[in-house]
Amino acid sequence: MALYNTAANLIPTMSSNIAPSGVASASSANLVTVAWAAFDHDVTSGFGDCCVWTQTTGWVQYQFDEAKTVGKYEITTQGYSDGPWAPSAWSFKGSNNAQTGPLLTP
Repeated sequence: MALYNTAANLIPTMSSNIAPSGVASASSANLVTVAWAAFDHDVTSGFGDCCVWTQTTGWVQYQFDEAKTVGKYEITTQGYSDGPWAPSAWSFKGSNNAQTGPLLTP
């Protein structure tokens, strides 16, 4: 997943749930399916399935260290165009306090 202000991806290339900055988390994760993998900028890494591949619903999020203005977002699958690996529906939410925020139109 990528979040952009103009041309630059606002989310750094994550190598753990807290590095290099911000916090990646998900509704489900384990040693194989880690939350930060959704933000590693590499669809060929083998971790692109992220966290909810065995479920029909779930969430993944990235929390910035400071407020950001997001102009657009991008979701990229791991090369799969169908099946349980490719999302078919989603909602996108934004918040300044990790509690409340508007539902943004995809």
